[in-house]
Amino acid sequence: TERLHFYRRLRLRGVRHIVWYGPPVHCEFYAELLNLLQEAADDAHPVSCLLLYSKYDAPALARIAGNARAARMLDESRQPTFLFC
Repeated sequence: TERLHFYRRLRLRGVRHIVWYGPPVHCEFYAELLNLLQEAADDAHPVSCLLLYSKYDAPALARIAGNARAARMLDESRQPTFLFC
Protein backbone atom coordinates (compact mmCIF):
# COMPACT_ATOMS: atom_id res chain seq x y z
CA THR A 1 0.00 0.00 0.00
CA GLU A 2 1.02 3.61 -0.30
CA ARG A 3 1.23 3.95 3.46
CA LEU A 4 3.60 1.00 3.76
CA HIS A 5 5.81 2.41 1.03
CA PHE A 6 5.85 5.81 2.76
CA TYR A 7 7.17 4.40 6.02
CA ARG A 8 9.24 1.38 4.92
CA ARG A 9 10.42 1.90 1.31
CA LEU A 10 10.80 -1.83 0.78
CA ARG A 11 12.72 -2.96 -2.29
CA LEU A 12 10.52 -5.71 -3.70
CA ARG A 13 12.39 -7.96 -6.10
CA GLY A 14 10.74 -9.70 -9.01
CA VAL A 15 7.89 -7.21 -9.42
CA ARG A 16 6.54 -7.53 -12.95
CA HIS A 17 3.05 -6.02 -12.77
CA ILE A 18 1.73 -3.06 -10.79
CA VAL A 19 -1.93 -2.08 -10.62
CA TRP A 20 -2.83 1.30 -9.16
CA TYR A 21 -6.44 1.84 -8.12
CA GLY A 22 -5.86 5.59 -8.20
CA PRO A 23 -2.83 7.85 -8.59
CA PRO A 24 -0.60 8.01 -5.52
CA VAL A 25 -0.82 11.09 -3.32
CA HIS A 26 2.95 11.53 -3.45
CA CYS A 27 4.01 11.59 -7.10
CA GLU A 28 7.51 10.32 -6.23
CA PHE A 29 6.03 6.93 -5.36
CA TYR A 30 4.92 6.38 -8.94
CA ALA A 31 8.46 6.81 -10.29
CA GLU A 32 10.03 4.75 -7.50
CA LEU A 33 7.77 1.78 -8.09
CA LEU A 34 8.17 2.00 -11.86
CA ASN A 35 11.93 1.79 -11.32
CA LEU A 36 11.33 -1.55 -9.59
CA LEU A 37 9.66 -2.73 -12.80
CA GLN A 38 12.61 -1.56 -14.85
CA GLU A 39 15.00 -3.61 -12.69
CA ALA A 40 12.91 -6.76 -13.23
CA ALA A 41 12.41 -6.27 -16.98
CA ASP A 42 13.95 -8.75 -19.38
CA ASP A 43 13.03 -10.27 -22.73
CA ALA A 44 11.50 -13.43 -21.26
CA HIS A 45 9.19 -11.69 -18.76
CA PRO A 46 7.45 -8.49 -19.88
CA VAL A 47 6.40 -5.93 -17.27
CA SER A 48 3.31 -3.74 -17.07
CA CYS A 49 1.81 -0.94 -15.02
CA LEU A 50 -1.90 -0.13 -14.97
CA LEU A 51 -3.25 3.09 -13.44
CA LEU A 52 -7.00 3.48 -13.01
CA TYR A 53 -8.20 7.05 -12.55
CA SER A 54 -11.29 9.21 -12.77
CA LYS A 55 -11.98 12.91 -13.19
CA TYR A 56 -11.74 13.27 -9.41
CA ASP A 57 -8.08 12.23 -9.55
CA ALA A 58 -7.13 15.22 -11.71
CA PRO A 59 -4.77 16.94 -9.22
CA ALA A 60 -2.85 13.74 -8.45
CA LEU A 61 -2.74 12.82 -12.14
CA ALA A 62 -1.37 16.28 -13.00
CA ARG A 63 1.45 15.80 -10.50
CA ILE A 64 2.47 12.60 -12.27
CA ALA A 65 1.88 13.37 -15.94
CA GLY A 66 1.91 17.18 -16.02
CA ASN A 67 -0.99 19.60 -16.43
CA ALA A 68 -1.28 19.48 -20.22
CA ARG A 69 -1.08 15.69 -20.50
CA ALA A 70 -3.48 15.19 -17.57
CA ALA A 71 -6.00 17.48 -19.25
CA ARG A 72 -5.75 15.42 -22.46
CA MET A 73 -6.12 12.19 -20.49
CA LEU A 74 -9.24 13.45 -18.73
CA ASP A 75 -10.86 14.73 -21.92
CA GLU A 76 -13.87 12.45 -22.48
CA SER A 77 -13.92 12.98 -26.25
CA ARG A 78 -10.50 11.32 -26.61
CA GLN A 79 -9.54 7.68 -26.39
CA PRO A 80 -10.26 5.83 -23.12
CA THR A 81 -6.76 4.31 -22.72
CA PHE A 82 -3.24 5.74 -22.86
CA LEU A 83 0.11 4.07 -23.37
CA PHE A 84 3.34 5.65 -22.22
CA CYS A 85 6.65 4.22 -23.40
